[in-house]
Amino acid sequence: MKIEHIQIVAAQGHTFCRVFLDGAEGVVPLNHRTHQTLSLFEHVALPFFQGFDLANLREASEQFYRTKSNYKLAGMPLWASFAGVELAAWDALGRAQGRRVADFFGVKRESAPIYLSSMDRHSSARELIDFVEARRRETGARACKLKLGARMKRTPQSDARDRELIEFCAVSGADFRVAFDANGSFSPDEATQIGRELESANALWFEEPCDFEDLDATQTVADALKLCVAGGEQDSNAKVWKKMLENRAVDIAQPDLQYNGGFARCMEVAELAARSEIGVTPHNTKLWPGGASGLHFYCAAPRVADFLEFRIDREAPPSWVSPRVEVQNGALHLPTGAGFGAQYDDDLWKTATVLAQT
Repeated sequence: MKIEHIQIVAAQGHTFCRVFLDGAEGVVPLNHRTHQTLSLFEHVALPFFQGFDLANLREASEQFYRTKSNYKLAGMPLWASFAGVELAAWDALGRAQGRRVADFFGVKRESAPIYLSSMDRHSSARELIDFVEARRRETGARACKLKLGARMKRTPQSDARDRELIEFCAVSGADFRVAFDANGSFSPDEATQIGRELESANALWFEEPCDFEDLDATQTVADALKLCVAGGEQDSNAKVWKKMLENRAVDIAQPDLQYNGGFARCMEVAELAARSEIGVTPHNTKLWPGGASGLHFYCAAPRVADFLEFRIDREAPPSWVSPRVEVQNGALHLPTGAGFGAQYDDDLWKTATVLAQT
């Protein structure tokens, strides 16, 4: 079964990859930066996948990396362009064969307990806590993740907000655990000090405490703390992943299915993590249906962390996709539909603009 046609399209404020087989179509929403990396789709990923035999889809990344010296473009943008097509190809293959994507890798669990993930660094601590508590009541979630620092830096304002959020963690109790994501805001010494405060507050984990490119800094913090350190969302280098996991620079691995080059490549990370007795949970900040691949990955990975990321947002869910997947009793259930289980309205494509195609 070979890929016949590929499109990158924009519709309703989103970008999508559409992969067409003989009698089946696969679709995935793409990263919001796709317009900035469109040339990699147009000139690298799409030509590689045009006519590709999906019997070899698991091994595609190795071939892609070496074809036409693509390794000279190595990094997250390259792997994101590859992943956009690879994920849509898995969706298409699943639809063609009447199988869920997770089934190709062996389903280990049919549902995923979620944590409520806030992207919000702008609201006051009180406003954010009230919003999280409201979503907790709606969903039955048993955990959440809040932001610390000011993204790759800290400010007096972020420090004051951080203190309030850590106090919230301390009083939340065992029934509602709070994880924290610093997005590289702290030095190793700062992160170690804050990490000890988080330990005292019974935090769930401490994510990206230091600059993600400085693996030694993350290792220093992980070695100093009993609290679990999480990371990996920015990483796309297989050798960095190997070093990170074998040296236990993180206690929880968080590959991003687009940034790290798709489903099969992230499953390699999951298998490597399992050998080091490290659980995975994907970096999964997209609203449904963008989060579908992360749910399938969590349900197929050999060893997982306690919770799957579930973004909470004040926006209404999109009307152009079904079924509407909702949290039930604190968990997401793997859809029964083929592929990733999302059905897109035909009217969506009538409004679409083609950005690149084969």
